[in-house]
Amino acid sequence: MPKLKMHDDRVQILPCEVKKNLISGSNPDLKNDLVEATAEGVIIPEVAKTQSKVLEGIIIDKGENVSLKKGARTLIMNGVGAKVPYGGKEYIILRESDILATIEKA
Repeated sequence: MPKLKMHDDRVQILPCEVKKNLISGSNPDLKNDLVEATAEGVIIPEVAKTQSKVLEGIIIDKGENVSLKKGARTLIMNGVGAKVPYGGKEYIILRESDILATIEKA
């Protein structure tokens, strides 16, 4: 099967499930004793959970004007970009500027 080629500032992301880990809130300013976080410990704010879901994904391919590297783990908002079924998987193609954050190892 031919490979999808990204152009300009486009990024191809393979979405992953955000594992809902509940971790103890050590910050006394937190209203709840437990907060939702990704598997890597990135805390998902209440606003993100109520207004739209944050998705975690891995960059599979990128255009020539993208500064992020292939394999980078990212956070994106659900609903941005185009969902493209290809090769039995569903990818999201979006602009680099639509990526909220990258997840880096501590």
